[in-house]
Amino acid sequence: MTAAVMATVQKDGFGGVGINARAWIVSAAVADVLRDMPGAALAGGGAEPNFLESVLFGFFEHPQDPREISVAGEAAIADGVGEFTRLLAGPVEDWFAARGSVSALLELALLPNLTGLDRANPDPVRLRGIVILCALNGRSRDAAALIDEYLRRDGFHKWDSIEQASAFDAAMRERFPEYRQARGD
Repeated sequence: MTAAVMATVQKDGFGGVGINARAWIVSAAVADVLRDMPGAALAGGGAEPNFLESVLFGFFEHPQDPREISVAGEAAIADGVGEFTRLLAGPVEDWFAARGSVSALLELALLPNLTGLDRANPDPVRLRGIVILCALNGRSRDAAALIDEYLRRDGFHKWDSIEQASAFDAAMRERFPEYRQARGD
């Protein structure tokens, strides 16, 4: 896993500029596994993003409407950069710390992603990434237990379904013998 930050300066909706910043947890190894999976196994049926989870910096100040960091003119650039730095050294650093290990991610896997649109169901992209990450790190039992609990749910995120989650489980069984064994096959 790798922690990453991307920030861009762009026009805001008010004729000024803003700093649009996002934090990411990425894993090239997870992306490699997802790339080989059939579309029916992926959340939404399409290509999975190459990250486990992301959050806009604005979420930490305005969770219901996470906007960019406003920079009201050239004189305020230092203030905007200061706000970016404050968020990076505070809530963003804490967000990364809460996701800094496979064990920490396992704790989050079945919880709704409060930075997303569906705040009732687990984020299927994050969940699939965590299942793969567990399998890649010799934690196939954890991966199997996680997907087992997920498949028993009554409801799914709008990007997922029991059919897609079952296809993902089947693809994982095919790709990882230890996972297949942990799932009881």
